[in-house]
Amino acid sequence: MSMPLSKIVLKFLEFFSIDRERRFAKSRIEKRRLVGESVILVEAWQSPYNQFGISIFLPRLANASGSRAVSYYAMKSNAFIRTKEFLRHFFSFAKKSGIDKFQLFSLNKSNRHIDLAIDLLNSTKHFDNSLSAFEKLTYQNVEIGDLIYDQYLRMYETPTLNLSDQKLIDLLHDALLYIDKLLKYFEQQRVNAVIVGETTYRLAIPARVAISRGVRRFIVTGK
Repeated sequence: MSMPLSKIVLKFLEFFSIDRERRFAKSRIEKRRLVGESVILVEAWQSPYNQFGISIFLPRLANASGSRAVSYYAMKSNAFIRTKEFLRHFFSFAKKSGIDKFQLFSLNKSNRHIDLAIDLLNSTKHFDNSLSAFEKLTYQNVEIGDLIYDQYLRMYETPTLNLSDQKLIDLLHDALLYIDKLLKYFEQQRVNAVIVGETTYRLAIPARVAISRGVRRFIVTGK
């Protein structure tokens, strides 16, 4: 099996790094590396205040729970985007905080999840107050309706939902696919905690999945 392009690029960068600087950086990372059997998922995109708080909080949480940290993000991706995101992680605050691994949850189009999104939207139209029904929408025991509702209003600057809008279907598709990707990851890894960057919009979905599975969830700031 061929090596992923992202790993090839990272090895290339490591090989051609200036020796003295590379040795110094590696020794610092080795000292702070967070290892363990269980996993703490840490949202990759954090504000500067959050980054400061996480740099203090995460090592203590990891040591106390015997966990290793994995940085993550979700987006539509291709080979170029995956490589770019792995490179971003290589030079990120997460790497400096001892988080060696990066997990990208790809949200590329899934016909099954498009059909699921349409079915869920249609199910809300039977209620007298369909918008309220949408806001209470759940999938796989994960509450997501309010998150998608707020994200739609913010992204498209509209006063209310249009349940027939393709853009809403696309947002719901991404949310459903994200939940299934997270649930699969939770099944394969022993996730001990989740640190999110936001408690609203799609960025809060990992926290909602954690709630549904009885996993601890945090938002950490430096304020």
